[in-house]
Amino acid sequence: MPIMPEVQIAVEHVIFTRVERTYSPQGYSGYQIVYQSPSLGAETAQIEKYVQCFQPGKQPVRRHQFFWTEKGQAVFTRSVPLTSPDPEVIDKNQRDAFLVHALVVSREHFARVRNDPFAIFAAAENNQLLTTDVAQLVAYLRKDPPPTQLVVPIRSGAMYPPEWSVWNLYLLCVAAPNLHEQKQSILMIAADPEEIFQLLSCMLAWLPADQRVACTFDTFVDHCTPPAGNFWIVGGTRSIGNSSFISMPLAERKVVSLKGSDERSLYTTWFAYALQNTESDAQINEDLYTAQVVAEVFTAHRALPAFPLSKRALNTFYNLNSRAITTRLAKALATVLPGHIAELLAPSLHTYIYEPLPTILSIAAQETCDTQMLAHITLAKIVYYWLLNEQPEWKEWESVLTFSEQATYMPLILLANVKAKARPQTLLSSMKARSPFFSTSDDKPQAQDVAVGALLKTGELPQVLDELLAGVQPVQDPLPSDTAQAARQSQSSSTRRLQLSDEEFQMLVNALLHQQAGNLLQGRCVWRVEYLQNSRIVRSLVKAVDASQNVAAEFVHALHHHPLYSR
Repeated sequence: MPIMPEVQIAVEHVIFTRVERTYSPQGYSGYQIVYQSPSLGAETAQIEKYVQCFQPGKQPVRRHQFFWTEKGQAVFTRSVPLTSPDPEVIDKNQRDAFLVHALVVSREHFARVRNDPFAIFAAAENNQLLTTDVAQLVAYLRKDPPPTQLVVPIRSGAMYPPEWSVWNLYLLCVAAPNLHEQKQSILMIAADPEEIFQLLSCMLAWLPADQRVACTFDTFVDHCTPPAGNFWIVGGTRSIGNSSFISMPLAERKVVSLKGSDERSLYTTWFAYALQNTESDAQINEDLYTAQVVAEVFTAHRALPAFPLSKRALNTFYNLNSRAITTRLAKALATVLPGHIAELLAPSLHTYIYEPLPTILSIAAQETCDTQMLAHITLAKIVYYWLLNEQPEWKEWESVLTFSEQATYMPLILLANVKAKARPQTLLSSMKARSPFFSTSDDKPQAQDVAVGALLKTGELPQVLDELLAGVQPVQDPLPSDTAQAARQSQSSSTRRLQLSDEEFQMLVNALLHQQAGNLLQGRCVWRVEYLQNSRIVRSLVKAVDASQNVAAEFVHALHHHPLYSR
């Protein structure tokens, strides 16, 4: 289970109770707001409306509420009964009363604690912040006002009550927005509101932070029924004669079924899998936070945070949702790549990136290829190896070359030029202007020549030659002529890896000769000569190497002894 931080948030206060006139800021006795933070304004009237009815009778119950003001502030209240209260402060006749302490938190600060009302309630309880009795009330009114800052530990993990269907309880959470729209509420019936409070605490911990905002509640509404739909969940000890309140007696341990609540979001797919396939609750909790964070960034279209996440959870989340994630990844790649390349590359992208999943998920979540996540030259390198390894029949080299020029990645420029056969001079000029490797000594260089020259200067050319010809294997002699020919045909028709045709190989060799790099025509270059099947190309290459200097002797030998040269 990850170690979660503590977060400091700003809190404002509203305290509502009955007081005698001496303690009333308005100068009259009765129920009223006796304290509010100076920064609060008209929203206190809405808060008062939500808290002013609480009728526990003689029951020693506490009510908890979570709701939103019209100004977008989150409100967390705790109501406690005052039995035979202090006659000087509360009621001179000592009639039973109640006291409500509400915390008001901005949407921004609530998000800092992952929109978790129960984290705030726990922190307030641990810091004895909420007014529980008359003595603390008087201290707030006459001595020091309640503090304006609260340190809140972020909850890590959750409880999974064994007597309940966790999956069905989760679906109740997912249904919260629909219930609000339909002006309906779930009525949880229990003898003790604390049981409702604890169950809700479990349920909200299963949700990503963005889904918790709709899960408002009031744990005790006996004799104080709010309008249906004001809260997602309300609690009480009895049924309400209104069909808009869907009853759910907790003693029966049965979750009400709601139409349309089983909507498979990315997170819902993961959570269903975790419940069915994870060995223990502890293991779910180890992955829960990571899965929630991934779901949240997909909703918010932002990158994953920089801190460590569970690799197991990232892998499971990706594998379960690979189709949807790949679709969004292709959309992101299409912001910098031609659309058809982006669509085909997206499923394979993770195989070309070190520690790929955080990068892949961040790009897919943002639906844009942020250069901080994947620089254009890095993406060009990925496209280069993807074409070599996975696209032996690729035809659309013009679009590849355009992208390679934008990224100025020389191996891809060389590959695309050799495959595209020729390029307009205007594009070559723009390539020269963008890259420090392009020579200006030749007024009309071929793009493949320029790329070879640049790779020669950086020392990368031998490796690139090896990569371009990696599908070539030597034909061991002596072999019967029919066996050697079959090997050549098999090599040339192989679809396992991209290969150069005879014409493309000739163009590559000529580019090396133009850059006085004939000494590098070794190894796989010599092997590739064995597979030449065009006598015209063989004779042309012999003529070219004979007219050049410093060409590898074994390459010259292979050409001069090629069976087609004597014809």
